[in-house]
Amino acid sequence: MVSAPSVPKLRRASTNDAAALALLRNQLKDHFFSPIDATPEKTLELLQESQTYVAEANDIVIGSCAIYNRQDIIAEFGRLMVDAQYQGHGYGKALLEHAMGQAQQDGILCLRLTAKIRNTAAYRLYRWAGFKAKSVDLCLGTVEMDYWFA
Repeated sequence: MVSAPSVPKLRRASTNDAAALALLRNQLKDHFFSPIDATPEKTLELLQESQTYVAEANDIVIGSCAIYNRQDIIAEFGRLMVDAQYQGHGYGKALLEHAMGQAQQDGILCLRLTAKIRNTAAYRLYRWAGFKAKSVDLCLGTVEMDYWFA
């Protein structure tokens, strides 16, 4: 494990981040629903249809998350990932808090997400942030969660 700065650098993702995000997603693919490898081209498409934020350490992208599929006051939150070497340093928490703040500023009243039940670290983080379980699908091994801004 590497030492990380106490305050991560967070910013909106750019098209220049596509290759790094695809590589990071492929390193963490066991935590995602699709087993298909990400490509920089597909990642560029996702960047264009979402608000994606990245965390950096030493000018290297080591994490990201996204808000997407906005429909009026409700949007989806997901694609939260942090390089395994940097997990446990608060980057996931910082990304989640940053995205939630941006969503609220943009007038979003509810964030929805779907997570794998076996991804206990993510589930704990979402519960800590105030997300509430809405439904569980034991066949798929997923939990749907909502966060309503006060």
